[in-house]
Amino acid sequence: MNEEDRPKMTISIKADKETRMGIINDIKQELRAVSALKINYAATQRTSL
Repeated sequence: MNEEDRPKMTISIKADKETRMGIINDIKQELRAVSALKINYAATQRTSL
């Protein structure tokens, strides 16, 4: 992918309940550093409390 296409790109991050928020934040910061700013977040649905 070339640099001019990055603003059009959407990144999808899917995480489960075991994923620590610090890892998500680290990924988000790295994506921001390369101007990949469209991020879609998804998580698994909790079935019970």
